[in-house]
Amino acid sequence: MLSSKIKKDTLVNLISFAFFGLSGLLINFIIAHYYSAETLGLFNIYYAIFIFISQFAGAGIHLSVLKNTSHDKNEEHYILINGIFAVSFNAFFYLTTAFFLRNYFNIFFTNQSYVDLIIIILPAIFFYVINKVFLAYINAKKQMVHYAIFYSLRFFLMIVALFVLISLKVEPKYCISIFLVAEFLLFIFLVLYTRKSFKKGKLSKSWIIVHFQHGYKSAIGSVLIDVNTRVDVLMLGFFTNEKMVGIYSFASMLIDGFNQLPIVFRTIVNPYITEKYFSHDTVGLRKQICWGRNLTYKLLLPLGVLAIILYPVMLKVLGF
Repeated sequence: MLSSKIKKDTLVNLISFAFFGLSGLLINFIIAHYYSAETLGLFNIYYAIFIFISQFAGAGIHLSVLKNTSHDKNEEHYILINGIFAVSFNAFFYLTTAFFLRNYFNIFFTNQSYVDLIIIILPAIFFYVINKVFLAYINAKKQMVHYAIFYSLRFFLMIVALFVLISLKVEPKYCISIFLVAEFLLFIFLVLYTRKSFKKGKLSKSWIIVHFQHGYKSAIGSVLIDVNTRVDVLMLGFFTNEKMVGIYSFASMLIDGFNQLPIVFRTIVNPYITEKYFSHDTVGLRKQICWGRNLTYKLLLPLGVLAIILYPVMLKVLGF
């Protein structure tokens, strides 16, 4: 029964991942087609800044929610509500700091007016880190079908918001506002989905401390993993210009998408590994880790070869 559920969850989340990858490419293609390479570069530079700041604003608190919800079902409502409070408090501090230091980000832009757009990105990050806590909670409860739906919903909302901006003929540089629209609407949906937990949960000083302690212990690894995928974009923004970043971003999105694939397997296996660990089931823990490792290799290797073969073909099809 467990094996069947894991297979179903894996399939659903792989479909969600495929939608994520295609959505990323589609968003880049739409911006390049309706706007320009410069606008596309601006979008990707701000996406990189979004990822960078969000790692500090989130501080790994969602990982604490994932860990504790997986093995402490009786306290799950308290874990969620205090996780949201902790990440909101932490995000407010870092986002306020980023706002006052916003002029330092001008090193990545050739136009000073682009720096002021960070005011749009900061509230988007606030909702993003809260949404990560919600998704970690859903992940820990093994509601992987719903997890996949909400994960995909983010990118669907971004695409819809982008088309709305284009139809309204909004100034190109404001295309980055799709981050805020998508994260805010996703936040509303997640609040409605988990509303029963809000009614049962209460603020607890002990749980807030637990979240901060575990979150900051895991934050460094999270920063290195996620920021690593966007460093190249920031470096290009520093040394060249928005147009060059836009041209490069198509390759960058493919690599970023491929690098995100192992996260699908990690997301599926995490709650099971946590249960085995806290139940001191060493044999079961080892088997679960090996299963996740083998599944990753079986799917990543053929997909890697396929990506290498199809990449030049795709460039010709897209006219690049």
